[in-house]
Amino acid sequence: MPDIPALRDVWAKSPVGGAREGESLIAHTAAVLERLAQLYQLRPMLATELEEPDLWHCLYWGTFLHDWGKAARGFQQQLRPGGSRWGMRHEVLSLAFVDYVAPVGDPSRRWIAAVIVSHHRDADFLEREYAECDPEDDALWYMIREVREPSLTGLWEWLVRSGEAWFEELGLSKAGVRLPDLPPNPETTSVFQNRAFRSTHQLLGEFLNLVDDLRKDCSDGSARRAAILLRGLNITADHAGSAHTRPFPALPALTSEELLSTWSIQWGQRVTWETLHEHQRQCARSSSSIMLSAPTGSGKTESALLWAASHHRLHPPRLFYVLPYQASMNAMQARLSALYGEDQVGLQHGKARHALYRRFLEQEYRPEDAGRAARDAANLARLHHPPVRVLSPYQLLKAAYRLKGYEAVLADAYGGLFIGDEIHAYETKRLALIVGLFWHLASHYRARFCLMSATFPRLLREQLEEALPGVTMVSATPETFAAFRRHRVRIQPGVLAEHLDDIRRAAASGLATLVCCNTVRAAQEVYRALRDKPPGEGWRVELLHGRFNARDRLRKERELMERMGTRVARGDRRVLMVATQVVEVSLDIDFDLLFSEPAPLEALLQRFGRVNRGRRAPLRDVCIFDTPTPGQSIYDERLVARAVELLQREFGEEGAPLDEGLVSAWLDEIYSGEIGDAWREEYARELAEFEIAIMGTLYPFQADKALEDSFYKAFDGIEVLPASLADAYRERADMEPLAADELLVPVRYGQFARLNRDGKVRPNPDGPPIVDLPYTEEEGLLQG
Repeated sequence: MPDIPALRDVWAKSPVGGAREGESLIAHTAAVLERLAQLYQLRPMLATELEEPDLWHCLYWGTFLHDWGKAARGFQQQLRPGGSRWGMRHEVLSLAFVDYVAPVGDPSRRWIAAVIVSHHRDADFLEREYAECDPEDDALWYMIREVREPSLTGLWEWLVRSGEAWFEELGLSKAGVRLPDLPPNPETTSVFQNRAFRSTHQLLGEFLNLVDDLRKDCSDGSARRAAILLRGLNITADHAGSAHTRPFPALPALTSEELLSTWSIQWGQRVTWETLHEHQRQCARSSSSIMLSAPTGSGKTESALLWAASHHRLHPPRLFYVLPYQASMNAMQARLSALYGEDQVGLQHGKARHALYRRFLEQEYRPEDAGRAARDAANLARLHHPPVRVLSPYQLLKAAYRLKGYEAVLADAYGGLFIGDEIHAYETKRLALIVGLFWHLASHYRARFCLMSATFPRLLREQLEEALPGVTMVSATPETFAAFRRHRVRIQPGVLAEHLDDIRRAAASGLATLVCCNTVRAAQEVYRALRDKPPGEGWRVELLHGRFNARDRLRKERELMERMGTRVARGDRRVLMVATQVVEVSLDIDFDLLFSEPAPLEALLQRFGRVNRGRRAPLRDVCIFDTPTPGQSIYDERLVARAVELLQREFGEEGAPLDEGLVSAWLDEIYSGEIGDAWREEYARELAEFEIAIMGTLYPFQADKALEDSFYKAFDGIEVLPASLADAYRERADMEPLAADELLVPVRYGQFARLNRDGKVRPNPDGPPIVDLPYTEEEGLLQG
């Protein structure tokens, strides 16, 4: 680190943790450049693939200069204890120094300026605050006069002494970074002020014109992509350097042989190439994106990891494991941590911090330490630090909807491997958006995909084959499907809620029983009836649905896993669980018997997957009532009717074993004719709208608040605070904010709007909206 006397007291950051001095400008810049070099090491071929040979050159010099505006006297006073807010943007002032490394006429000039001026604020803010030029009363002129001659001399000396030395030390010369013609002497104050005003204003105008050109660009999108990646890498390096993270780790290069050896140790039995299923061996040999169809329990996760191992010769920088439900994400993060290491696997979903907080508490952390550890782990994931990430597709869709930081998300995804499990679990609109995003990542960001499901009906295969050219189908053999028969399907007449005595009698022999309802209200009503009159003495009746707060849901899921997990030794099985769709693709649990309300076939198959998962018995019964509960409108009635009709034909009331190898053909039958035509029409409409309104407007340097609002309304819902928990929330809000947030209950925007119209929502200026609905740990939020 060079010692520049004139810059010894020039800080980039305020003192923290009781320190007397802040972080110096030189030290901070060095930290950010180190992270930038690490990002280059993760993607050394990026500039070549983008056909942008000056990419890293622009990033290096833009990063070197990005905070030079902090040398202004007002900014330095702001960093000192008791200092007042400066009120100017230091990155705009940093533009005054671009001439030092890229004079007028240099083609890299505007891109270096873009790196500098965009590392904090979006283009609309910069245009609003600084686009107008009036030398008599102009913020640019005011800022420029804040830089004193000793600082100008120090900055020049630093540039001359370290500019080349640093990029050589960081190995960036092979990335195309080169030494420009630097100024032979430092500027005097008067020379700097006369030049800097014109130059800064001209560069700011060039940047805004660049953004406008990219917004209007209707070509193949290569210019937009390059600019998105430029800003994404810049923001990622700056945020990681500011947070003083550990170096960005590469994706652990586990080979197939290493995976087999690790599994042999973990499972206590020898796993070899010969003991793998044929579909697993095919995945291990694959060199393309794949669709994997295999029965539950036949090692789809292991297949996907073998597929990822087969791609390590391409040096992928990141592995993303995409799942639809939070419970399955939490479980997968723990599972992959055992394979790759706890610090190598990040968790990203709306409640990730809460899930991590609870996990640390279970590891006997003190609450304050658990909160700190959860915050740090979640922040590292947000900074794109862990090489393996478990997340929901909605975390990726945030980039398409241009939420703040979207360029960094897309830069992180470039060249990545994506494993998508239970791809069929999304309703049509969401599936169209997810597949549309996958197409964009595969086509423009060199992403590769392993998409998994027990079934791939023709409708789904058609869309995936169109989105991922070259994708290949890998299917378990008919013998494997036959070997994994686990269920005897029975169709029973009537409505589930009217046959609770039948459920009690069937469970009374000691079979752990799962009862699946289609709505929260129905589940609560059935739960109360079974709780008040259980199958017998010693039975534990439980309830699980999506209207519990995080504290109670995570507790319920943990207790359920401890007693009913697939790998848990057999014990007292007297458990009767009433649940909604949250159980379909979530926990790795293993019941002995299922009773379910009728639903579309793909939803029923997911419910079947929670029964006999560990194949403790040759076959277990899954019983479907043939009549929906009146008043439910959660599913398309035609799909429910066709599913019931098909199951009655194939199994009837007496029942027969289920061969999952036949399911894809059954789904093709269900989605034939008008239903299939309607599905394709809806899918095509949603995909076209997504491509035009969302992907078509994906340009850099400008987040979009309107798109952000539509994203949250479409995907995230809203969290409310039950009135009965308001006091507890206030007590925890200051000292244990994570514990306070665990009291909030998610509801859909439409439901929230209805509650608001009914006068059951109280505004809460100091926190989340309060709803006047009863809430209990046992039953969750009770609907009004």
